[in-house]
Amino acid sequence: MDRLENGEYLKNIIMKFIKPESIAEERKKIVPIISEMLRLSPDESDLLNRAAIQYGS
Repeated sequence: MDRLENGEYLKNIIMKFIKPESIAEERKKIVPIISEMLRLSPDESDLLNRAAIQYGS
Protein backbone atom coordinates (compact mmCIF):
# COMPACT_ATOMS: atom_id res chain seq x y z
CA MET A 1 0.00 0.00 0.00
CA ASP A 2 1.25 3.46 -0.72
CA ARG A 3 1.01 6.37 1.70
CA LEU A 4 -2.20 7.72 0.22
CA GLU A 5 -3.90 4.32 0.44
CA ASN A 6 -2.61 3.89 4.02
CA GLY A 7 -4.01 7.29 4.97
CA GLU A 8 -7.40 6.48 3.45
CA TYR A 9 -7.46 3.07 5.13
CA LEU A 10 -6.53 4.57 8.51
CA LYS A 11 -9.23 7.21 8.12
CA ASN A 12 -11.85 4.54 7.40
CA ILE A 13 -10.74 2.43 10.37
CA ILE A 14 -10.84 5.40 12.75
CA MET A 15 -14.26 6.45 11.46
CA LYS A 16 -15.52 2.92 12.07
CA PHE A 17 -14.06 3.05 15.59
CA ILE A 18 -15.82 6.29 16.51
CA LYS A 19 -19.21 5.56 14.91
CA PRO A 20 -21.86 5.76 17.65
CA GLU A 21 -23.46 2.50 16.51
CA SER A 22 -20.20 0.52 16.85
CA ILE A 23 -20.26 -1.91 19.74
CA ALA A 24 -17.39 -2.72 22.11
CA GLU A 25 -16.56 -6.01 20.37
CA GLU A 26 -16.21 -4.26 17.01
CA ARG A 27 -14.03 -1.56 18.52
CA LYS A 28 -11.81 -4.09 20.29
CA LYS A 29 -11.15 -5.80 16.94
CA ILE A 30 -10.12 -2.47 15.41
CA VAL A 31 -7.65 -1.55 18.19
CA PRO A 32 -4.78 -3.78 16.94
CA ILE A 33 -5.11 -2.30 13.44
CA ILE A 34 -4.97 1.27 14.73
CA SER A 35 -2.15 0.37 17.12
CA GLU A 36 -0.07 -1.11 14.32
CA MET A 37 -0.68 1.69 11.83
CA LEU A 38 0.08 4.43 14.38
CA ARG A 39 2.88 2.42 16.04
CA LEU A 40 1.32 2.89 19.47
CA SER A 41 3.18 1.89 22.59
CA PRO A 42 1.68 -0.85 24.79
CA ASP A 43 0.38 1.83 27.17
CA GLU A 44 -1.24 3.74 24.31
CA SER A 45 -2.83 0.55 22.98
CA ASP A 46 -4.10 -0.19 26.47
CA LEU A 47 -5.69 3.25 26.62
CA LEU A 48 -7.33 2.69 23.24
CA ASN A 49 -8.64 -0.70 24.40
CA ARG A 50 -10.17 0.88 27.50
CA ALA A 51 -11.81 3.54 25.33
CA ALA A 52 -13.19 0.81 23.05
CA ILE A 53 -14.82 -0.91 25.99
CA GLN A 54 -16.06 2.24 27.71
CA TYR A 55 -17.56 3.92 24.66
CA GLY A 56 -18.82 0.74 23.06
CA SER A 57 -21.35 -0.10 25.72
